[in-house]
Amino acid sequence: MSTQTKSGAGAAAPTELKPTHGMAPFPGGYRRLGQSDLIVTTCTLGTMTWGEQNTEEEAHAQLDYAIHEAGINIIDCAENYPVPLNPETQGRTETYIGNWFKKNPGVRERIYVATKVCGPGRDISWIRGGPKLDYDSIIEACNGSLTRLQTDYIDLYQIHWPARPVPLFGSHAYPGPLSAADRNNITRSLEEQLRAMDALIRQGKIRYVGLSNETPVGIMEFTRIASTLGLPRVVSIQNSYSLLHRQFEGAHAEASTYCDVPLLAYSPLAGGALSGKYLPSSDPSQRERARFTLFKRYMQRYQTPTCMAAVERYTEIARKYKKTPSQLALSFVRSRWFTASTIIGATSMEQLRENLAAFDPKQDSGRWDHSMEDDINNVYLSGYRDVSLGV
Repeated sequence: MSTQTKSGAGAAAPTELKPTHGMAPFPGGYRRLGQSDLIVTTCTLGTMTWGEQNTEEEAHAQLDYAIHEAGINIIDCAENYPVPLNPETQGRTETYIGNWFKKNPGVRERIYVATKVCGPGRDISWIRGGPKLDYDSIIEACNGSLTRLQTDYIDLYQIHWPARPVPLFGSHAYPGPLSAADRNNITRSLEEQLRAMDALIRQGKIRYVGLSNETPVGIMEFTRIASTLGLPRVVSIQNSYSLLHRQFEGAHAEASTYCDVPLLAYSPLAGGALSGKYLPSSDPSQRERARFTLFKRYMQRYQTPTCMAAVERYTEIARKYKKTPSQLALSFVRSRWFTASTIIGATSMEQLRENLAAFDPKQDSGRWDHSMEDDINNVYLSGYRDVSLGV
């Protein structure tokens, strides 16, 4: 089941690309996002805990280390961050980043900023009176993000989740069927979203468009509509992908390479489950400020007995290869042919350093070979296929 010989979106060897952005060389190399000039580090700095689990001072310390010392050249955020979603904290993450830019003049132009616009379907009425993905709402959301980020432009503006009913955040059954009217409405909605993005590009407020939590149909339709109407092509898709959730490897991967829309992988540690800190054998002090401890209902799909059994097996493999469990999980995601960049998040500097070590192929922490691939697939095929979905 090795996926290492496949070529396609995001498959070019990282060392072949010369970066145009960044404050220091990144040992993990670089990848191009689709048909754009965004040449990004194979690791992206995630930010969704900033403003909830992390203070502004801690957020700025992570930015200082990741950007100035480690060489990461792309950060990812969203208008609704931090998580869990809360009207009192919404927007803090982008605000923290904007304040850091103000403290570090000249840095903004040397790194990439990715953020997201919310879609409908979740109970977040405090965001624009209930977020929509119509033309005016996308323009309004972008202007709000620009203000909080204290920047004139966003390099990658992503649609956080679709405006239509699709399986999201742990669900896997499509709520069909569709009528002819439903299909027409969906097509019109996708066109409107791309026309709003086109207007923002023409205004100089964003550079490129990305998707998030999308389906293979969504990738194909956005690409088809853009080609037919001369609208902006999407250049990336940000979906969940990890040892516990490998759904992207199927039809998503085919659509990704066919349309040249590589993956920005989020939740590569399955919300922290793959770090091993929630196992009964782990140090209880590691769990005191951890996400699943603080927020009992958060990502429950990764907290089942079956998921924990899989984590135990992967932890044993990590020990065999002199990696931490987190480093094994990150090395796996990083090594996929369809992954352009892996998004890491940390609540401490210790976690951040440990995670970044997984991107240095010259060290045991970042090394990857076929024996690891075989050991992981032996676990996956022995009853642990996409255990987060319950299938």
